[in-house]
Amino acid sequence: MMIPEYLMSVGYLEKQDLRGSYKGMCYRLHVEASDVKGEPGVLKVWCWPQPLCFEAARPESKQEGSFRFNAEGIAEAGRWLEERYGAGEWKTGNYLRRF
Repeated sequence: MMIPEYLMSVGYLEKQDLRGSYKGMCYRLHVEASDVKGEPGVLKVWCWPQPLCFEAARPESKQEGSFRFNAEGIAEAGRWLEERYGAGEWKTGNYLRRF
């Protein structure tokens, strides 16, 4: 798994965004709280090619996914990121040709 399991937890993501990169692919996980009391929030996940940070990367270069903010949704988000990476477009060094 590209993201350590202890970071992919409800307790960690409740407190802060998770940002990182893995072999040419950057990612960000962000929780949006629910307006309805007792309902889980939404876990938003983005990935984009290195070397730019989230704020500097072009919107069209980012892929986005949304999941329920609970343990199952976090696991789905992890699989989603693994699938995006597995597509092969993030190979180390490929991003340098785009600039």
